Amino acid sequence: MMTLDEIRDLVLSENMFANIEPECAPDTPLDLDSMSLIWLITRLEERYDIAIDYREVDLSHFSSIRAIHAFVSACLIQEAKP
Repeated sequence: MMTLDEIRDLVLSENMFANIEPECAPDTPLDLDSMSLIWLITRLEERYDIAIDYREVDLSHFSSIRAIHAFVSACLIQEAKP
């Protein structure tokens, strides 16, 4: 099962987001630029074996750790459907 801490660790890995504190709350707003968003989407796809359609992604899905967690959880459920 995916946790908020896993998502936080992924977001904090490789120091792509210098403005995010390691102990940030799950609802702390994330300020992602286009390059960091693409990097994050790629890492999420690799880590959780999901496909994220860049044309349909909504920036609100990446507004916080909790929002990313909810989005990836929904993707995992969708991918599991036959």
